[in-house]
Amino acid sequence: IFLSTGVMVSWFAESHRRANVRLREHNEDLERWVAQRRALEEQLKHQASHDHLTGLHNQASFYEHLSRALSRARRQESMLALLFIDLDDFKLVNDSLGHQEGDRVLREVAERLKGCLREEEMAARLGGDEFVVVLEDVADASTAARVAERFQEQLRAPSDVHDMYRLCASASIGIAVDAPELPQQLVHAADLAMYEAKGMGKGCIVIFDANTTMGSAS
Repeated sequence: IFLSTGVMVSWFAESHRRANVRLREHNEDLERWVAQRRALEEQLKHQASHDHLTGLHNQASFYEHLSRALSRARRQESMLALLFIDLDDFKLVNDSLGHQEGDRVLREVAERLKGCLREEEMAARLGGDEFVVVLEDVADASTAARVAERFQEQLRAPSDVHDMYRLCASASIGIAVDAPELPQQLVHAADLAMYEAKGMGKGCIVIFDANTTMGSAS
C-alpha cells in the first residue's frame, strides 16, 4: 500500500511539474506574441505618420500636430512659430547627379535639421525638398530666426553625396509667428515668407509681417 501510494504521489507530482512547465512555456509564447504584435503595431503607426525617405513626420502627421499645437497656444495664450524651408537649387542636384543622389541629400538635410532641434520640437517633410518646423511657446520671432540661422550654418558644412562631389547646401526659410484659428493660415503665411526669401537669393530668411506682407530678412 505504501509503495503504491508513493508511486501515485510521485506520478501526480511529475504530472503537476510537467503541467507547470507547459503552462510556463505557453505563457512565454503568449508574451512573445504580444510583444511582436505590439512592435508591429508601433511600426505600422510610425510608417503611417512618418516620411519613408527621411524619417521625419509626414504631411498628415504635421497638420495634426500643428492643429493641436495651435489649440494649446490659444489656451495658454502663448506664441507659436512655423518655419517653412525650401532647399535652394535642389533641382540641379537631381538633374546633374540623379534622383538617388538627390534622396541622399534629402536624408542628410533631415538629419542636420533634427540636430538643430530639441526633442519636443517637431520637423516634417511636406514633400519634395520642402520641410517645416513647429516651435511652441516661443518668446518672439527672433527665437525662431535663431533656429533658422543655426540650420543654415549646418547646411553650409560640406557633405559627401557622391564619390566625386561634395555639396554645400542652403535653403530659403520663411517664418510665421502667430496663433491663428486654422493651421492652413499659418502655413500660408510662412509659405509667402519663404517665397519672398527665395526671391532675395540663396540662404535668406524672411519673417512674415501681415502689415507689410513680408518682413525682415537675414
